[in-house]
Amino acid sequence: MDDDYIEVLEKNPFRLIMKVQRTGNRLYKVELVTVAPTCLLSSIANDAWLWHGRLGHVNFQALKQIVDKKMVGGVPLIQHPNQVCQACLAAKQIRKPFPKSMLWRANEPLQLVHVDLCGPITTSTPAGNKYFMLLVDDCTRWTTVYMLKTKDQAVDAFIKFMAEAENNTGQHIKILKSDRGGKFLASSFPKVCENAGIKHQFTAPYTPQQNGVVERKNRSVMEMARSLLKSMEIPRIFCVEAVRHSVYLLNRLPTKSMGLRTPYEGWNGRKPHLGHLRVFGCRGHVKVVGNHLRKLDDKSVPMVYFGIEEGSKAHRINPHNKKIVVSRDVVFEEFVKWVWDAVSDAEFLENREKADGQFFSSVFIRSDVASGDVQDA
Repeated sequence: MDDDYIEVLEKNPFRLIMKVQRTGNRLYKVELVTVAPTCLLSSIANDAWLWHGRLGHVNFQALKQIVDKKMVGGVPLIQHPNQVCQACLAAKQIRKPFPKSMLWRANEPLQLVHVDLCGPITTSTPAGNKYFMLLVDDCTRWTTVYMLKTKDQAVDAFIKFMAEAENNTGQHIKILKSDRGGKFLASSFPKVCENAGIKHQFTAPYTPQQNGVVERKNRSVMEMARSLLKSMEIPRIFCVEAVRHSVYLLNRLPTKSMGLRTPYEGWNGRKPHLGHLRVFGCRGHVKVVGNHLRKLDDKSVPMVYFGIEEGSKAHRINPHNKKIVVSRDVVFEEFVKWVWDAVSDAEFLENREKADGQFFSSVFIRSDVASGDVQDA
């Protein structure tokens, strides 16, 4: 700085960068002209960029390899430049890799819970359910599913899950992880988490990999549900029943992250018993009970097996009239499918009408199909 001038110099190599005169208000005003960026392809003076352009913007590692390994001739020795090619970024940029395994995992139940909402289901159930919400405990991989008619019911389902899970485990939910769907960003959901002292974590936009535990569970549930429906040729209208039964089974089957324990054992502290299971969708003959059974009336009615009733030592049976019957007096034909055609329907309804008025006196009837949630029986 000399004679009201300020000089900016570069030491190596030595050169003058700028020289600015002090203004009247004792400031040094520098006027810089913005230079338009130069297309890297136009910088053909450098052999690396020249051959990068000639060979269709191939990556510089491949460009260097074909010269070093003498795979081709006529190409000079290439050195990787420090700059990046904007055209390559625009045409080829990919996402950063995700870790193959979680860097941290919960060591106690409810320390971290993953949640996701699936739907809308193409064919809604007779009860009008179009969505289901999965909640997976990170420590035990125990899964709970709730059937929903609309997305705004997710808040009420989570409140119900929180009360039941905390009462069952004696722990409190510490962290809830979800995507950035509108149902989780609505004002009511964050308020529930805030009042309960739950830290709500969100994935980055369009990055379901960051919530991979529940996303993978969602895939497993849907794969098993489709297999159950296809194997027994069950109409899609009962897909929610298949989802419900799939969650029930997956909680009692091994998973890689749990080693030699099932999610059921991790959540309840005891091994599950599977002797009561039957083939989903098979034919079951349900005992007709009541005080008004006539001498020549049928003593059983054929129905379709749809899994285990939650909280009961009984089976869920569909009498083919969009209702669910719960009964323990069932004889199964596990290798016999229900034929969903008009002839079978007429035969079924004929048997059903004979028992009408006397069958349901001692069994429980649900007014819809799979409108509730799944818990341990």
